[in-house]
Amino acid sequence: MRAACVAAIAALAALSGLGQAWAHTTVEVGPYEIEVGWGTEPPIEGMRNTVVYSITEAAGGEGVRRGVAGSFAGLDATLAFGGVEREAEVLNDARPGHYYTKIIPTRPGSYHVHVSGEISGTAVDEEIRIEDVERTAALDFPPRGASGGDDVAALRAAVSAMQRGMPSGGAPAADPVAYDIAVFGVAFGVAGIALATIALLKRR
Repeated sequence: MRAACVAAIAALAALSGLGQAWAHTTVEVGPYEIEVGWGTEPPIEGMRNTVVYSITEAAGGEGVRRGVAGSFAGLDATLAFGGVEREAEVLNDARPGHYYTKIIPTRPGSYHVHVSGEISGTAVDEEIRIEDVERTAALDFPPRGASGGDDVAALRAAVSAMQRGMPSGGAPAADPVAYDIAVFGVAFGVAGIALATIALLKRR
């Protein structure tokens, strides 16, 4: 019973964490809501992605909003990581009020987007933190290094099998030349497997 409760709590915590990690950030500026986040989540280092922007305003009914077309005519966006900044090229999405910037995040960690300028006379100056970029381990399958022990075990088994296949030293050789060729062949095979094992271990 206790194990079941712990598992349930862990599952709820995991789901809660996913909800927080994948949410875009929304700020209110006057009558506008500016939402910024990643186009593909979770963002992974070295993988093509986009920073997406959504700018909306009230559209009459309660809770009803519409996209503001042409918002970036008076806005600029700057991408920031640590002390490095770059002006973002903001492109129009097909949907009114939606925009995006192409990017390949090369480092894991925290990224910020600075949106500044004005929308129809309303001043905008917002520093917006978006979801942290993760290492490739977040999507690796199988995990890197997880099969290293299995690979080495398989190589050892192959060496043992080859050694068992070598003719016994006390057995008479019907054809000495064939015997020598067999011994050299097995020896080279064992040497090749040993080199492969060393290379595999160095990669791990």
